[in-house]
Amino acid sequence: MKAIKYIIALGLLVTGLTSCVQEPPTQEEIEAQWPENINTIVGDFVLVKRDTLGFIMGDASLVTSSPEHKVKFSKSYYMCKTEVTQAQWETVMLLNPSDNEGLIEGNTNPENCPVNNITLDQAKEFVAALNQLTGRKFAIPTEAQWEWAAIGGMNSTGYTYSGSNDLSEVAWTNGLLNEVGKLKANELGLYDMTGNVEEWTADKYSNYKEAEVTDPKGGASGTSYVTRGGSSYDNDADLLNVKSRNKAKSSDKIYTRGLRLILEEPLSIELINNEK
Repeated sequence: MKAIKYIIALGLLVTGLTSCVQEPPTQEEIEAQWPENINTIVGDFVLVKRDTLGFIMGDASLVTSSPEHKVKFSKSYYMCKTEVTQAQWETVMLLNPSDNEGLIEGNTNPENCPVNNITLDQAKEFVAALNQLTGRKFAIPTEAQWEWAAIGGMNSTGYTYSGSNDLSEVAWTNGLLNEVGKLKANELGLYDMTGNVEEWTADKYSNYKEAEVTDPKGGASGTSYVTRGGSSYDNDADLLNVKSRNKAKSSDKIYTRGLRLILEEPLSIELINNEK
């Protein structure tokens, strides 16, 4: 009888302990604490909320952007409102690698123009130094992260260019470097995702596949990486289409290419207190 009572008591104890164990928060519950905007030493970042149903990446009318396929993200992220400027780069790296000769006609503020003339490895070194300096998790966006933000994320209205069907509203195409953030922003408040300088992504270039994918990382091999957005030197509308893709070797550097950063998550002190 005592053994039976012991077994019953032990069972009740285990049941009680199990009921006290809390389930880990879902990604939606985690992100409910995230602020909409974050200010950093390299600019303002806006929350790019994921679509749990996924979005259609690519464009069947563009050869390099076919086939269209569904992409999902396991978490949301933040995208910088502007391209990394020369002043921001120099603050972190203590030098400015940009090629400005003859490219900023009449512009007296080159420090507010995008950093350019950088290889992908230099971009990665910048991100590593920035993370060490700030304790944050900055990164170069994947191609999918770049496109989802460029088309306006959850606020997308399906524009041909990032923020408009009128190229002149959102893109510099004057063959010069231009100050960031001077034209119309897209639906998320992001500037110059079409034109100015094309932007490095973290993905190796490969052909798309039709299958649905979550958190795509690009090709597994090859020496070329995807670049997006086009530059002020591109006068072909297809090259400036928000879905258009380009590629460059990681060692390439040119005055028409720079970068834009994402921020993977906020710091704990930046989380919103939703308790009532």
